[in-house]
Amino acid sequence: MRRLFLVVPALLLSAMILVPVMVQGQEEPSFIGSWIGAAYRGYDPFYDATVYAYGENTKAILSITISADSTHQLNVSSVRITFDWTDGVYNGSYADEVISPENILIIPKGEKRIVGIEVDVPSTSVASNLYLHSYTILVEHLNATSPPTETQSITETKYDFAVYSADQADARDLYARVQTVRGPTVNFTSSRAKMLVYKAQNETSTGNMTYTHGDFAGAETHYEAALTLYNSAYAAEETFSVTDEDLSVNATKVEIQLDEARIKQVESWASMVFSVGTTLTLFGVTTILFGIGYILKQLAALKKAGQQTTTTTT
Repeated sequence: MRRLFLVVPALLLSAMILVPVMVQGQEEPSFIGSWIGAAYRGYDPFYDATVYAYGENTKAILSITISADSTHQLNVSSVRITFDWTDGVYNGSYADEVISPENILIIPKGEKRIVGIEVDVPSTSVASNLYLHSYTILVEHLNATSPPTETQSITETKYDFAVYSADQADARDLYARVQTVRGPTVNFTSSRAKMLVYKAQNETSTGNMTYTHGDFAGAETHYEAALTLYNSAYAAEETFSVTDEDLSVNATKVEIQLDEARIKQVESWASMVFSVGTTLTLFGVTTILFGIGYILKQLAALKKAGQQTTTTTT
């Protein structure tokens, strides 16, 4: 019994040591797919999901980054993508060469390669724009480069591919433009510009509701109206700013003119005061001289009268 107690902990300890090794040995090759040149990528309120969207009758490109594990080279024999519509299978290529069992892509251990697949996006009569489409990416690889070989595969299925009608694509493009121009309008000061912005916001909200209901042509019309109103708001704000600047400049000019008039008035008063002071000074000097003359005249008269009195007495 004591031996059993000794063996069980030993087995548990061995398991704890071996588990990480087993997990490490399970490393497998992998891939990551990324859509390039989408007409729109992001949240779409009509589908209520994040999508990769392309216009109908266009081309889509899927870039697939394939990684070999750190212990084995990867012998890729096929890279394919299939959609839920009936256009067949699209094959991937590396360096302009289609990958196949006869044209294997060898990826050294621990390295990566990028494979591209070009997809012909059909019309909405083939791939409806009223729902999202699923697609499956398949990467096949061989365990050896010469017979006998065994094929293994890695797959991934997603449900985020949208095919836009012409109206739907135009509506999303117009909405993006509306979002670009609306930002700076929050700082507008002109009353007319603010009113135009308010109307543009109403048109945008109506366009959003219309788009969500699937009326893409109607949404396009409302987004166009919103864009026109925002442009008019910019023009109104510019006119208001220029007029306000002119008024400010004119007010400054008036202030300068008033200051100049005040200076001239002060100078005029100063000149008048100086003139009056000079006149008063001259008047004072004249008065003094007149007084002196009067006194001298009186003294001469008194002197003459005294002389006459002396003569008479004699």
